[in-house]
Amino acid sequence: MTEKEKCLKNCSLDIISDDPELRGISDFNSLRSHPRFKARLQYEPGSLELIEEIIAEYRFPSSIQCAFGHWHQHGFIAVMLDGVITQLGHACSSKGPFRDDFIRRKNEFTAERERRGLLKALETLDEEVKLFKAHSCRTNPQSTLALYLRLLSFQNELPQDLQYYLNHMARSGTNELVVVRQADRRERQLQTVSGDRRASSLKSEVVCSLAGAECLQPYFNVRHLIADCWPRISRLQDNPKFSTTAERSKVNDDLNRLKSNNVRLQRVHEMLESFLKLDNLCQLERAIDGKGSKKLVRRVAKSYAINDMDKAA
Repeated sequence: MTEKEKCLKNCSLDIISDDPELRGISDFNSLRSHPRFKARLQYEPGSLELIEEIIAEYRFPSSIQCAFGHWHQHGFIAVMLDGVITQLGHACSSKGPFRDDFIRRKNEFTAERERRGLLKALETLDEEVKLFKAHSCRTNPQSTLALYLRLLSFQNELPQDLQYYLNHMARSGTNELVVVRQADRRERQLQTVSGDRRASSLKSEVVCSLAGAECLQPYFNVRHLIADCWPRISRLQDNPKFSTTAERSKVNDDLNRLKSNNVRLQRVHEMLESFLKLDNLCQLERAIDGKGSKKLVRRVAKSYAINDMDKAA
C-alpha cells in the first residue's frame, strides 16, 4: 500500500444525506467500492446541469484526481443526475461549464450541513438552560446571583479605602493584601549587621491572604451575564429558524454565548464561594480591627505583590 493510499484510507467522509445507502460511505475506500461509484465522467459541453446533490466535502494533504481527470486537494462527493457517485474537484467545478449548477448545489450542501450541525448542538440547550437557571435563581441562597448579592452587601459594609484596595488587588491578580511600612529600629540594626546595602528602609507585611479575591474584579458582572442570557434563551426556544445564513449565524451565536456565559458564571460562582468562606472573612476582619484598626487600613499596600520596595514609598 502506497503512502497516498494509506492517507486515503484514513481520510474520513462525513456524509450529509438521508439515503441509508449513502450513509454507509465513511471513507475513500468505502466510496470507491460502492457499486454506484465512477472515478471518471464524460460530459457534453452543453450539459450545464449534472449534479443531483452534493453529499460530502473532503480536504486532502496531497492531490487526488477528480471525475474529470484534474488533480485537487479539496473537493466534494456528489450524486449526479444519472445516479452515479463521484468526486468533484473544487477548482475545476467552480470554473467549468456547469459552475452555476455546482455552486448552487455546494451552497445547498453547506446550508444543510450547518442546519444539521445546529440541530445537533441544540440538543444540549435544555441542559444549558438548566445550568443557567441554577445560576440566576435569586431565591436559592447558593445560586451565583445570590452569592453575588451577598458579596455586594458585604463590600458596602467595608471601609471605603479597603474596598479600593481589595478591587485593586483583584485587578492585579494577587491574593495577598500587603501593608508597606517603615522598618523599625531592630530591623534597621539587623540590616546594618548583615551589611546589606541594598536593603530598603521600607518593609512589606502580608495582612491577609484571601481565597477567591478575583471575584471582586468588575469584569465579572454577574447581573450583566444573566441579563445577556435571557433574550438568547427566548430566541433559541422560540422555534429557531435556519433558512438563511444570517438566521443560522444568529442561532449559533446565541447558543455559543449561552455556553460561554454559563462557564463564566460557574467560574465566578467558585470564586464567590471561596471568598465568602468564614475563615476568609475572619482574615479580613483581623486586617480591619486586629492590627491598628483604621491606621493599618490607611497604610494598606501602595503596591501589591511588591517587587520594588522603593517604588512603594
